[in-house]
Amino acid sequence: MAAEIHALGEELLDGARRQTPLGVRLKLAQVLHREITCYVATAVQDERAVGKTWGEIGSAAEVSEASARACWSETKVAALLAARPARTLASRSPSQSRVTEKPLDWTFTRPASRLQRAAARVLQRYLTALLEAAPLSTEDVARQAGLPTDAITLSLGGELIASWPVTYMLAAILGGEPQMLRWAWETASGERDPGGPQTAEEARTCLENILRVLHVSAGKPDTESMTASPLLTSASTTERACSIPDWPGIERLAVALGAESTTVRPFWDAWVRATSSSPDPDVAT
Repeated sequence: MAAEIHALGEELLDGARRQTPLGVRLKLAQVLHREITCYVATAVQDERAVGKTWGEIGSAAEVSEASARACWSETKVAALLAARPARTLASRSPSQSRVTEKPLDWTFTRPASRLQRAAARVLQRYLTALLEAAPLSTEDVARQAGLPTDAITLSLGGELIASWPVTYMLAAILGGEPQMLRWAWETASGERDPGGPQTAEEARTCLENILRVLHVSAGKPDTESMTASPLLTSASTTERACSIPDWPGIERLAVALGAESTTVRPFWDAWVRATSSSPDPDVAT
């Protein structure tokens, strides 16, 4: 996004030097303003994800805490990003430049690998659980999101993965925690290479994230089967250093969370593969 902002700024300045028609320059200025607005919103979203308070964000932006919260709430940021079209430059000449708009709403990916399909089922469970608990119908969600009902149905179905802005917006509208889904979404969409090499730490983090999402989807049950509690919480480094349970233990945990073992097994297998090639003996079971 930063590169696009830079390119737009260059076009605008070049247009002024070339005395490009005012209408074209105003169009470029409008697009530049939109890109900057999205850039700021994304930066705030990232800061919130790492724990920054609204007070800290307001101070950095030189606005009040209430204004920061109102301007960059999860729902508003998600809607803003979902409405942002992809942009390509036909040429460097402002007089010939055109904005090719492809709505992000319709960017769907079909999970291909075993790991992608498992992550897609995790997304489906989370979003479906939110919809079942929310006082909203699919049509209500579609109206709030500004999307066709079919787009919502596809996003919730698990067969196709919607773009991240749309996934983020749906979770926010349904009262969920969008950032909790980021790892699962990256895996399901293929943005995080499911077939690529992983470190033991990356594989552990992925398994932990998947189990936490399933835990929340199940209503955060507290049962005797939850023997792997550090995997379900934001545990300290010391707690995370404990060994991940063997497969029977993880399978019992999956069942306790109401998930099929086939949903969790690919992530446990990925962790085993990563630890088998890890130079650190402490990360293996």
